[in-house]
Amino acid sequence: MIVPMKKLSVVVLESDREAAVERMRDAGVLHLEVDAAQSEELATLEERLSTLERARALLPPEDERSEEQLAAAESSEAKQIAERLAADTAGDAAVQRAGELVARGERRRELREQRDKIDRELTRLEPWGEVETEEIRRLEEHGIFLRLYQITPEEFDAIEAPYKAVITRAKGSVRAVVVSFAPDREPEGQPEGQPDLEPLSLPEHGTSALRAQREELGAEIASIDRELAAIAAYDRELERAEKVLRERLEFERVRAGMEAESGVAYITGFIPEPDLASFRSLAAEQGWGLMVRDPQPDESVPTLVKNPKPVRIIQPVFKLLATVPGYRELDISMLFLMFFTVFFAMILSDAGYGLIVLAGSLAFARKGRRKHGQVSEGNILLILLSVATVIWGALTGNWFGYEPFSELPVLSAMVVEPISTWNPASADNVQLICFVLGTLQLTIAHLWNFVRGLRGPSKLRAFTELGWLSIVLGLYYLVLALVIDATRFPVPDIALYMIAGGLAAVFVFSQQEAGVSFFVGVAKGFANFLTNALDSISAFSDIISYIRLFAVGLATVEIANAFNTMAGELSVGIGGGVVGVLAAVVVLFIGHTLNLLMAALAVIVHGVRLNMLEFSSHLGMEWSGFPYKPFQKQFSLGRDSLGREER
Repeated sequence: MIVPMKKLSVVVLESDREAAVERMRDAGVLHLEVDAAQSEELATLEERLSTLERARALLPPEDERSEEQLAAAESSEAKQIAERLAADTAGDAAVQRAGELVARGERRRELREQRDKIDRELTRLEPWGEVETEEIRRLEEHGIFLRLYQITPEEFDAIEAPYKAVITRAKGSVRAVVVSFAPDREPEGQPEGQPDLEPLSLPEHGTSALRAQREELGAEIASIDRELAAIAAYDRELERAEKVLRERLEFERVRAGMEAESGVAYITGFIPEPDLASFRSLAAEQGWGLMVRDPQPDESVPTLVKNPKPVRIIQPVFKLLATVPGYRELDISMLFLMFFTVFFAMILSDAGYGLIVLAGSLAFARKGRRKHGQVSEGNILLILLSVATVIWGALTGNWFGYEPFSELPVLSAMVVEPISTWNPASADNVQLICFVLGTLQLTIAHLWNFVRGLRGPSKLRAFTELGWLSIVLGLYYLVLALVIDATRFPVPDIALYMIAGGLAAVFVFSQQEAGVSFFVGVAKGFANFLTNALDSISAFSDIISYIRLFAVGLATVEIANAFNTMAGELSVGIGGGVVGVLAAVVVLFIGHTLNLLMAALAVIVHGVRLNMLEFSSHLGMEWSGFPYKPFQKQFSLGRDSLGREER
């Protein structure tokens, strides 16, 4: 359920501002509204936090560290730094060390830029061989001037100079050296009307000097890389210091963000209604002033969802999708869990795959219990989903897409023949189940909206939902006839009346509002004829959309069957024996692994979509909410520079 919220303003004496913020943080129940706050302390904390973040970002990924870098992280020097940082509970030493690391990272960036510049210069000079600028300058001191040109053969032949020679020749181009005894004199004999020949610009240092510089830069870069890799030895200490700074930053943002006027300071926010009584007691004890009211319809209110443990296991899916229902929307957690479980099983559709997922889930659950003393909600969800997959796969007789498995004595007893994967007539029956599920889910949506509407200000408008319900039920018969078989599922006359009657109810009731004449509402409803007609077509496509459960499940079976056939033919085709068996095993392993991964992806794409799009759209949900985040302590690491205890 979505917990009701109250809008609350807390008023304190200006002199008690910091202590009040501390107590509010201890209470840990206020979702505060803090505008852009500014203070010198806030700017300092933001800068220190940025330094820590930048330092930790310099840590090379574990799979990219060289042996030398790994050894640096295990060095005694790195471990001594870790011990020193751990001893400094205020985190000042961590910030200081982070600043040094950031400076070293900046130096590494500069060195890499210099090395890249040298690399570009060496690449440019490579076709000319060894170019020693110092030797060329020494010749110039004795009146001998060398110029290097890349020109056409015609331009080279036309040059008149005391000495010229070809270094390399290619099609349509020559690299040549031209010697003259005048510093600014260009070679004579250029074709008339052509621009002056441009000689190769010489580097400040020759190629041998550039290579030496490059080696020096590389050595310094490697040294810095080792120093930065050593962060791994004390990254945990830097992380702890970063968490402390984040809490201090949040504290200062709240403190500085409190409005102050005439000796008092105040701040506003939201509080869950069940926590209001205890916070009132705290306010009375501290001598604070409180103003409490219900949120206005146009106010953005944070969403706090609380459900029983069996339902709460679906929360990891919402976190993965980063979706939160709006405060005035609905909590569909229980229905989402129920339908998502069925959708997951039908999309994976293979009992063998379900057993693999179940085994992995149980292994992770055991590991999590040993490490944390409990099993995570996501792990429990995976166990539930895998069990559902095994049940559906057993009922349809699908074990790794291999029909003979379903004929085994125990497994064959579990198969329900009308929906058996290997029964050609089962396709229509499974499609029927898909459409029944879709119609049931959309029916729940409109009935729920109807009940909510009766509690709203315009009770007449709630009957619009009964109209949509009638349309959905009538369209259900139409979908069966068009998609499955019109002979087996003929459209009854009542279905057409349900569609027409439901559409009429939508026209009559959809625009009814409190305080507005009934006939004015009817006129507005008919004015929206085109919109309502398109919505009814959309409802038709929404029901059909549930056939994706059948289609994706069928694709999973066919791909598994194809790999089984491929493996069987391969084992015989290459002569049988051990080699054939090994080849078949490799094909089966790769094929079924890929199929399982694709099926898991399909669950996210299709199983989630049916809940988040089709079902949610009929409920009128936009998932426009943002989570309730109370101002509270998150971490403990001694006391800060002001003597405040940190958590």
